[in-house]
Amino acid sequence: MNANKTLDVIGQSCPMPLLKTKKQLKNMEEGETLKVLATDPSYYGDIDKFCKSGMAEIVKYQIFDGVFIFYMKKIKK
Repeated sequence: MNANKTLDVIGQSCPMPLLKTKKQLKNMEEGETLKVLATDPSYYGDIDKFCKSGMAEIVKYQIFDGVFIFYMKKIKK
């Protein structure tokens, strides 16, 4: 899957991955896709709750070699 931007937060712990994701999404246009690479196990729950707030939606999620890979589509400004 292609992404407009990639955010690498591998090795960072809560709350930094979520805060950096929010910041990156705020600087993106509606409809663009963000790829996030994370290793913090709590990130999944955090980003799921965040996406339910309405700024973005998770369109693809996978785990590869201990790295969580999320693709999020920005759905509103």
